[in-house]
Amino acid sequence: GYDIYFTDKLDGKKIVKYTEEIREIEDLVKKHNKIPNFGKKTFKISLGDQLKLDDKNLIISECQKLALEGKRIISLAIKKENQIIYVGTVAMQDRPRKGVKESINTFKKAGVDTIMITGDHLNTAYSIAKEVGITNDINECITGKDLDLLSDEELFKKINNIKVYSRVSPKDKVRIIEALRKSGKVVAMTGDGVNDAPSLKCADIGIAMGKNGTDVAKEASDIILMDDHFSTIEKAIEEGRTIFENIKKATIFLLSSNFGEIFLMFISIALGLPMPLVAVAILWVNLLTDILPAIALGVDQKDPEIMSKPPRKVSESLFSHGGIKKSLLYGMIIGLISFIAYIIYPISKYGLNIETIRNLKNLLNQDDILPICRTLSFSTLCLSQLIHMIGVSLGNNSLLKIFKNKNILIYISLIVGFILQFIII
Repeated sequence: GYDIYFTDKLDGKKIVKYTEEIREIEDLVKKHNKIPNFGKKTFKISLGDQLKLDDKNLIISECQKLALEGKRIISLAIKKENQIIYVGTVAMQDRPRKGVKESINTFKKAGVDTIMITGDHLNTAYSIAKEVGITNDINECITGKDLDLLSDEELFKKINNIKVYSRVSPKDKVRIIEALRKSGKVVAMTGDGVNDAPSLKCADIGIAMGKNGTDVAKEASDIILMDDHFSTIEKAIEEGRTIFENIKKATIFLLSSNFGEIFLMFISIALGLPMPLVAVAILWVNLLTDILPAIALGVDQKDPEIMSKPPRKVSESLFSHGGIKKSLLYGMIIGLISFIAYIIYPISKYGLNIETIRNLKNLLNQDDILPICRTLSFSTLCLSQLIHMIGVSLGNNSLLKIFKNKNILIYISLIVGFILQFIII
């Protein structure tokens, strides 16, 4: 919407000439042949009279009030002989798009700081920033003029306390991004104009607008936002975090499963016992547990709390936060359970005593015992890895949440794995 301010003695057609984008004014002028009044305020200034100080202060005061309401101000004038004559002010309100405020709130929970860099007036920028939740303190706003007074060292010290930059130049944008990167931030910059190209190139991630962006901005960017919606960036971050977590799940699952096989074989060889798995059994275990379960974990559903976690460091690997320890621990548990299954039959048959343990090697070498022991160990290894897939998918969540998992591949992998294993034995 627009709030229109006019002088009282100026032909409306001249104003239309300077504000062609406001079509409703032109229609009203043609219809009524007079200056339309949209009801807020009309300055009583005679055409040709020199503005008095009080008039100037009134205009500036009104413009500042409008700016604090988040409106963009355009003051109009005409040139008559050697004079510039003030004729009125147009206040245009460009409302934030739907979903922007919600996305910024989500970013705050996710540890992502949103910074506004704009060419608007400071008061306009602060009003919009306050409305969408970027800042509630005007002291966190700075103009390009004040920014020029800061050295690079001074800007670096203040960079984390500034949320809004107004009336900035392309050069200022590059300075801001460089200061943010120097402070250890990973910077994503959005832009659509030719003037945004240097800052898009300077940022870690340049994001150009797909619909309204210039070709220069698109060429300089790393990502093109096809729908020009700010909330799409939120979805992209969420999806990126989910993909990373799923890759991590699949990697830890595969490593821990293979560690389990290695641990089982290692214990048996170290104790001088017969091999618990033959080559074909090892191949079957890998076919059963390394294909469907790994794929299922790779496309697992997102964690509802994924956007409530802080961002990971750039240097963070798949095995950060104890990834290797988890893989080894899970592998040892799988291997130990499988080894217990391997020796449980002769122990249950002859009793748990020192004599049985001493003769375990001879007992396992008997033709009527070894096949059974290998089958038990083989089946336990396969089924424990399938159940391990459920644990990796759940992460730190309760076991009850498995029933809320909408990833159908998890269930398919589990059921198919159990059926195939029972068929093979």
